[in-house]
Amino acid sequence: MFLVSGHLSAYTYYRSINLSCASPQVFHVAYVWIKFANSPRPDLWVLERSTDYGATYQPWQYFASSKRDCLEIFGLRSMDRITKDDDVICTTEYSRIVPLENGEVVVSLVIGRPGAMNFTYSPVLRNFTKATHIRLRFLRTNTLLGHLMGKSLRDPTVTRRYYYSLKDISIGGRCVCNGHAEVCNAKDPVNPYRLQCVCQHNTCGPSCDGCCPGYHQLPWKPATLDSANECEPCNCNGHAHNCYYDPDVDQRRASMNRHGEYVGGGVCIDCQHNTAGVNCERCRLTYYKSPDHATDSPYTCQKCACDSEYMDGTCEDLTGRCYCKPNYTGEDCAQCAEGFANFPECYPVTDTPSGNTGEQVLPAGEIINCDCHVAGTAGNACRRDPVAEVCVCKPNFQGDACDVCAPRYYGANCQQCSCTGPGANDGSCDKDTGQCVCRDGFVGFFCDQCSSGFFNYPLCQLCPCSPVGTYPNGCDEYGRCSCKPEFSGPRCDKCELGYHSYPHCQACSCDLRGSLDNICTHTGHCQCRPNHAGQTCNQCAPGFYGFPDCTLGPCNPSGSSSGSVNPLEGSCECREHVEGTACDKCKPLYWNLLPENSQGCTRCQCGFEGTINGVGECQQVTGQCFCKPNICSRSCGSCKDGFYNLEPNSYFGCQGCQCDIGGSIGLACHEKSGECQCRNNVEGVQCNQPSQGFYFPDLHHLKYEVEDGVSADGRPVRFGYNPLEFENFSWRGYALMSPVQPKVVLTINVTSPDLFRVVFRYVNRGPDSAGGSVTFREDRRSNACANCSEQTKQITFPPSTEPAFVTVPQSNFGSPFVLNPNAWWVEIEVEDVLLDYMVLLPSAYYEAPILQVKVTEPCTYAPDAEQDTSNCLVYKYLSLDGFPSASGIDGICRLDNNLPRPCQTEQITPRHPPMVMCYGTDADIQFHLSVPRPGRYMIVVEYANEEDMQTTSVMVNSPHRPPQHATFKFYPCKYSFLCRGVALDSLQRVSTFDLDTKATIRLTADRTQFHLAKIYLIPSEQFTMEHIEPQVHCIAVHGSFSPSSGSCVPSRFQKPSQSVVLTEGRVGSIPDNVPLSQGFLTPISDREKVPSRPDLLPPTAIDATKLIHLHGPQQTIAGYNGRVQTPGRYAFVIHYYQPSQPTFKVEVLIHGGRVWQGSANATYCPHGYGCRSLVVSEDHVVLDVTDNDLTVTVRVPGGKIVWLEYILVIPEDSYGSGYLVEEPLDKSYNFISQCATNSFQSSSASSKFCRDAAISLSLFYNNGAQPCHCHEAGSVDAACAPYGGQCTCRPHVIGRDCSRCAVGYWGFPNCRPCECGSRLCDEVTGQCICPPRTVKPECIVCQPQTFGCHPLIGCEECDCTRIGLQNTTAQGCDINTGQCTCKPNIVGRRCDKCTPGFYGYPNCKPCYCNRAGTESNVCDPISGQCHCKENVEGATCDRCRLGTFYLDSENPKGCTRCFCFGATDRCHTGSKYRTELSDMNGWVLVGGDRQEVETSVQPSQSLVIADLSDVPDVYQEFYWHAPRTYLGDRVSVHTPRVGCFIFDRLLSIQ
Repeated sequence: MFLVSGHLSAYTYYRSINLSCASPQVFHVAYVWIKFANSPRPDLWVLERSTDYGATYQPWQYFASSKRDCLEIFGLRSMDRITKDDDVICTTEYSRIVPLENGEVVVSLVIGRPGAMNFTYSPVLRNFTKATHIRLRFLRTNTLLGHLMGKSLRDPTVTRRYYYSLKDISIGGRCVCNGHAEVCNAKDPVNPYRLQCVCQHNTCGPSCDGCCPGYHQLPWKPATLDSANECEPCNCNGHAHNCYYDPDVDQRRASMNRHGEYVGGGVCIDCQHNTAGVNCERCRLTYYKSPDHATDSPYTCQKCACDSEYMDGTCEDLTGRCYCKPNYTGEDCAQCAEGFANFPECYPVTDTPSGNTGEQVLPAGEIINCDCHVAGTAGNACRRDPVAEVCVCKPNFQGDACDVCAPRYYGANCQQCSCTGPGANDGSCDKDTGQCVCRDGFVGFFCDQCSSGFFNYPLCQLCPCSPVGTYPNGCDEYGRCSCKPEFSGPRCDKCELGYHSYPHCQACSCDLRGSLDNICTHTGHCQCRPNHAGQTCNQCAPGFYGFPDCTLGPCNPSGSSSGSVNPLEGSCECREHVEGTACDKCKPLYWNLLPENSQGCTRCQCGFEGTINGVGECQQVTGQCFCKPNICSRSCGSCKDGFYNLEPNSYFGCQGCQCDIGGSIGLACHEKSGECQCRNNVEGVQCNQPSQGFYFPDLHHLKYEVEDGVSADGRPVRFGYNPLEFENFSWRGYALMSPVQPKVVLTINVTSPDLFRVVFRYVNRGPDSAGGSVTFREDRRSNACANCSEQTKQITFPPSTEPAFVTVPQSNFGSPFVLNPNAWWVEIEVEDVLLDYMVLLPSAYYEAPILQVKVTEPCTYAPDAEQDTSNCLVYKYLSLDGFPSASGIDGICRLDNNLPRPCQTEQITPRHPPMVMCYGTDADIQFHLSVPRPGRYMIVVEYANEEDMQTTSVMVNSPHRPPQHATFKFYPCKYSFLCRGVALDSLQRVSTFDLDTKATIRLTADRTQFHLAKIYLIPSEQFTMEHIEPQVHCIAVHGSFSPSSGSCVPSRFQKPSQSVVLTEGRVGSIPDNVPLSQGFLTPISDREKVPSRPDLLPPTAIDATKLIHLHGPQQTIAGYNGRVQTPGRYAFVIHYYQPSQPTFKVEVLIHGGRVWQGSANATYCPHGYGCRSLVVSEDHVVLDVTDNDLTVTVRVPGGKIVWLEYILVIPEDSYGSGYLVEEPLDKSYNFISQCATNSFQSSSASSKFCRDAAISLSLFYNNGAQPCHCHEAGSVDAACAPYGGQCTCRPHVIGRDCSRCAVGYWGFPNCRPCECGSRLCDEVTGQCICPPRTVKPECIVCQPQTFGCHPLIGCEECDCTRIGLQNTTAQGCDINTGQCTCKPNIVGRRCDKCTPGFYGYPNCKPCYCNRAGTESNVCDPISGQCHCKENVEGATCDRCRLGTFYLDSENPKGCTRCFCFGATDRCHTGSKYRTELSDMNGWVLVGGDRQEVETSVQPSQSLVIADLSDVPDVYQEFYWHAPRTYLGDRVSVHTPRVGCFIFDRLLSIQ
């Protein structure tokens, strides 16, 4: 996918666009990952969601470049921390201007929210993540400081990305199944792309979001951790198949479930078998319940036999007796009821019988219909009160029929609720069961118990328990928390014994063979048995052997043959390849001390040709050999990636591949030959040569000849072809841009989208610059938007009589042309300029982003021609200062059989130290050194060698010791640093020498040719191979020995945009014997703190300013606090400096929800810009961080020193090993600054760097070389120039491919001159051309009323506009320019328009516009409406737009955009103006006794002169007092000029 929006240079409404992603169903969205293409990420936008398929949208997350924008645009709440699952926040992390391309936005909608760890049972979070549609609502492009920045400031693309472009959108989520399904894979039969949940728990629907038919007894709920919330079937007694849930029925407890309980609100639908009711439990009207059939029988309801007109059609259940109408009574309803008379009419009787008590008298055995609930009415009346006409209720009943219990009453007889306890809520209860309504924290029928999570009835307090470590019931009645098995403590907020790392509480992994028990500390460290060690007690303590026994024996069982001391020798009997008093280490050349090895250790498998100095030893634990810098593998037998040719006699082992960046596919090469993998039609070892018959296009290969275009009216272009007028023009000639032909139109075809600059080759022979414009219009036939693809830019052609180039835009501030694949029309408008051709220059050329060079070769002090300007690596070694040493000048030499004498010294270059010239035969060189203490030593030499590798013998003599022999290897070493070597014995082991108080070192050889600088003695216990292993200091250039840091090229280390950088650390100390996890950081007081000073920075550091210096014993700890946006898995990288010691480990403690205790290697690092080391904990490099807040603590061992710059916290999905090393060297800025001459068109005069870089860019852009395709007839042969591809043409044949005769010649390919005098001929036939509208037969003069004779185009008609002419009787025009004679205020060649600033042709009137705020055309020529500049508004263009200030006629945009550092975008023109101030009145010269000296003023010269001739010599000091004009607040004063001059005895001030 590749989406590109319109650009702001076309229309500003592209600043706000919407991009929607639709889904056929609802999903839970976990994350949205967006990757932008060749534009920065948006400055301001909103991620939105829709749950109703795009009808409405709600915000998911806001994005802005500043917190101020978050507050002002999205509201105060957007800046709050996430405390609820549906909080919508605003982040500024993803709106930065960098990276300019390929930026990413990763939005997690789950991680970091309270319900993230329990998503399935978090209804708010589940609802928050639901979406059917996702919309990216872009509100503002990221153009921060775009008008101020450019590539010249090392960031060119910032100013040009005024549009949106995306290359990928990934959305992660899952089906919405609400916890009622385990899988989601059933395909919708209608839509095969729609997934369905396989529902459980009697749920149905695509998302299991409803109960299945017939299962609505309880309301549908999503499943939770404690309950599946299954849908229960309704109890319809077998008379219905479906039902629905009614909350009112549930509240009234009117629905009976299948267990006979009134729980739920299921209401049956469409009851069958003549049944009715909530549960189909009763018969419908005119039916009665049969006593002979069960309730679930289909015959339970029988038809009432009540058809009499005096009956109401219903009857009594179980008996079937009919109910009479209100006025009738009797078994058959055949008589009037009491109070009624005259059957069958049965009118009411008005007289009331005497003695009536008010109660209704019901005839015995008669059935009537009641109006009121008898049990609830006063006097158990069945009918309404005849006076009030309502049912009169008893006190405990209410309702229209007195059939509902009053508040605080329940049951059939409406008994009073017994709810008077402290837990009852206002004494009310359930109207059916009498269950009391309880307050929060109370349960029970009478609310006389505490609910789960509360204790201490009748107070019922909230349990003070950790929600992580406690069971759901919380605590018991006494408040004692109920802890889960792995938690403990009064509040369950600690890990149980045997567990660690609260709140995760993982089981201790103690090795029971070495630990006292399976109990560990809160960081996971086990309590070891005596003699055992390690975090899990899985190894022996130092001095103990034989795990798991770990006995204190003098002998290590793995390395000794008997396990006991030899009584005769008093030492252990070691196995063959083991040594040491305790047989506890492998001999040199061996590793892997294990009991299983019969000889104790295994032999190292090191290839001597690939190891440092040819050493055959390896590391005793891993078996890793000590490789030369450019070699890898355990045996040092392979070149690193990007290197080749493993050479035994090379100091660095392998050479860099040197593959051309553009010509090769990748930077790797063949391991033996160094041959790179080339692009199409490219060859050569480095892929920098075209194949036979192919060429490398130059950077101007997208070239369009202006003379091949058309004029504004569609006619061929007038062009010239005189080489004296335009030297070395290309193709047929050059366009003559003049008032006759002010505009040319080219048609071009763009095949790939890009940002283009435009280059013109021109000649301007006038004295002044010529202004013009170029406009690109997309072919509207294939463009839906008629105007949105028009782009116009102004051009200025400076005077130049020689062919020159001009580039559009002409400054780094302008935005390039944005061209999409399509046909485009290019309109070029300018006068008095000769145009040769136009070039499209893609951003791949003028920004040169691929010029990222991996520097591999070491620097030399005497480079060859190819190395002269190339970059290289400067190396440094661990300092050997402090060890016994002897300089070369201290040696005694015997060369060429001469007598011994002081060695001759030489400085190879002025920067080299004096060194011994070991040149000659039968060489014998001796050095005498004092040994500070007897012992075993290694010998290291420093040297330079301009010849092949040489080997010398070494013999060392020391008092009371026999002679000891070894050899030295001197590799070729012409580097910008000295090489080091160590003495080896015959088995390629590092030789150790037993020395007493003195030592004589003697080097001998048959022939030597090297320079020896110094020789060192290093005690064997302090020696490490790092002493002779060079490490990179910086990138520089060849040509100097030991170059200064000022010659280093700045290095860059990547920092992913999603990472967190911890820089602000506090320092302190913890005693070495206190574990880091248990120590308390004792901060250094402000009084004790030492700020960063140059003398406290690393001696190798370049441009480092703010570092934390850790050193013992006062300042061993650094603590960093930070915050990650979302918990997850992160890698921790330390950026540090360590230029003085061999590698050591630093302790690292990370608190991020759980505790990680690990370490990082502080390797020897002399790099000028620091090194990086990865934190490793429990064999993991990516660590779980479960909390947003983060603490990282670093401790150095005692006696060690390190400088920390920052700690980089990188998310797992962003981390890669490339973040541990510096980035390739960016040469794009060098290319732009050095090679932009002639608009990047390189030539033989260009530097080698520019030529090579141009080839690389061309090969990458064109994916290889292009075929020559020389015309077989017009070229001499099929070959062409390797760069540019120019074929060798026959005489008078033109074109890169030699395909046409030059103008003035005919008869291709044997082109010969036209024989037509000053006229041209047909290039095929040679016939002379008589151009249109010329006077025959000469055809070289224009006809009357025409002008501008051209050999091909002919002449054009004057066509003057009559109403615009000064003299309507003379309608001719200038014969050369075609200019008609116009009235005042009328212009144009044809006198057909008003002068700019006038309107209303032909009666041109002045425009009423502010000229400072209008464009060059001032106003509309018809309506007179002012044409305001970009930042100006108003009817007369007299005021600045909002967000700009200071209307200035010189400003092409009229007003300047406000620049308030992001605080606001509103400003106004200030009231203060810069003026020059000079006031010489009031200056007073005062002596030391405060006495004034007489002065005189010369205002014309701005002088105040004091005559000191009469002042006594005792006065030596004088002070000038300035007048009031210069006093007060003068902070805004710029470049003040004050000077004092003494002439003889005159003192003056200016």
